[in-house]
Amino acid sequence: MEDDWSKINKRFNKALVYSVVHFFESIEDVRRLLSGLLKVLEDDFIILLGEVRDKKMYMDFKKNQKNKKFSLRNVKFFFNKLFNSFYLSKLSGAKDAGLTPVLFDAKEIFSVCRDLGIEAHLIKQDKRHPFYNTCVDYVLRKKR
Repeated sequence: MEDDWSKINKRFNKALVYSVVHFFESIEDVRRLLSGLLKVLEDDFIILLGEVRDKKMYMDFKKNQKNKKFSLRNVKFFFNKLFNSFYLSKLSGAKDAGLTPVLFDAKEIFSVCRDLGIEAHLIKQDKRHPFYNTCVDYVLRKKR
């Protein structure tokens, strides 16, 4: 991940990082992203770090799905994901562009935020969201 934020000459008070971090390789990538965002955000910033795959929720979901049959919706999702991952890997040159999700523990996210002086609030996703059982959202702002 590129760490050069100096090319951005404007400051912002909002950032939307949605359905991105599960493509990162580690929590250190999240730390670098948030550190970079702090360089271009105003003091009264708010960040939505959305659709973060939660390790515990994901493992619980997989355990509960072990003996269940695949629905047509699940099969469509799997093949769509497979196609998109193949397409993304061709574009980016990556070996595995999203087939294996990177899972984050909420403690890791909170720890990174605490180290950077960011207040973090975990929000569970609405049950109408397709990944509500494996993903969470975080609302981040400067510590007061």
